[in-house]
Amino acid sequence: MPQPPQLATTRLVLDAFQATDAQSLFNYASRPAVAKWMAWEQHRILKDSRDALNFLMRGAPGQYDWAIRLRASDELVGGFSFFLNSATTAEIHFTVAEPHWGRGLATEAGHAVLAWAWSHHADLGSISTAPVAE
Repeated sequence: MPQPPQLATTRLVLDAFQATDAQSLFNYASRPAVAKWMAWEQHRILKDSRDALNFLMRGAPGQYDWAIRLRASDELVGGFSFFLNSATTAEIHFTVAEPHWGRGLATEAGHAVLAWAWSHHADLGSISTAPVAE
């Protein structure tokens, strides 16, 4: 399964999730305000986060899952996923911990992932994000 390449920006490092990320993932994935916008259910117990990490670390063909970490502290503050749907289409999804909303971190991570995607998947015609119901 593909491992995401490490990507770095001014404030962030995007790299593979680790089993040791369970508590940090739980800290934001258990928040109702975060889970409201996600395709997954709110994490109720730490095991939910461990199970999610096992899934994210296992990967699937054409799927890349990055942990978003603050460069200054290595703190896990979110995740960014890229799904290659076909040779010409892909989809992205992202999550940012609520205390870090409004700081442009998802945009910064997105620029890094999209630059990587366009340079490594030359046939891509479009990259979209899934609609989220309110």
